[in-house]
Amino acid sequence: NLIYSGQAFEFQLRREYTESFLCKIRDLKEVDYLKDTTVQFGTQQRTEKASGFLLSMLSPVWRTKLCGEIGTSDGRTLLMDAEDETLFLKVVALGCGESVTMGEGLDELIRLARMADLYQVEAIQGDVEEALMDRLTVKSCGPILTTACGSGLMRLERASRELALRKFDLLAECAGFVDLGEALLGSLLDDDALCSDSEERVLEAVVRWMKTKGGGLRGEGLLRKIRFPLMATAYLADEAREMLPENAGLDELVLEACLLKHTGSHLWAGRRLRYLDARALLP
Repeated sequence: NLIYSGQAFEFQLRREYTESFLCKIRDLKEVDYLKDTTVQFGTQQRTEKASGFLLSMLSPVWRTKLCGEIGTSDGRTLLMDAEDETLFLKVVALGCGESVTMGEGLDELIRLARMADLYQVEAIQGDVEEALMDRLTVKSCGPILTTACGSGLMRLERASRELALRKFDLLAECAGFVDLGEALLGSLLDDDALCSDSEERVLEAVVRWMKTKGGGLRGEGLLRKIRFPLMATAYLADEAREMLPENAGLDELVLEACLLKHTGSHLWAGRRLRYLDARALLP
């Protein structure tokens, strides 16, 4: 269950899990006598004491590490060098059936799901992914897609990508659009499933993205992925050429597109392109 309080999310796993045998021993998590394992975080040697038995029940990866089969952990130390201590404690709390507060919103929830996936805490991963799928809208799509990429949350990544492609024009109007990474935006532009009212709108969205960060221009290479030959000739000659400085490379792309438009489209496949990407010739 994911409940928004206005400032933070409160999250708890499903009732059938929270009433399971594992969760009935949740009180053991706080028994000092049973905290026989040191969990070590980062280079600053921050540590937490925990029950090795409880950690082993929650995660097969932690169990294997504690048993000395992989990694460098001995039987009393679990090394979590690259992990966030607070997030780890929330994963353990959720695994024991408790509810946790996500003060950083959806981003923190996705990071939690990523940790659960990495250490195979399956109940948490599945429930968090379901909660995020329920929260997936055009407005939240950009941040969710950015964080979900490479997280192991395949259903969430696929669903957010499909939404971004299907509602690209609306996504481009959301604040989170300009926070998309260049590689991610480029992959959307490369995808034949991208839907837009016109290629002109795609160009305007990309130009807005290019101008937003740091005062200068970024991602000039994205322009090659846009299908300039499908734009109106008057738009290319007038509006498109005025969108960016001369050194951005837009003039060359527009010129080549105009030359193509004076050639029958059935002959495009035989043209050698200097500036445009070959994909720009696809209808």
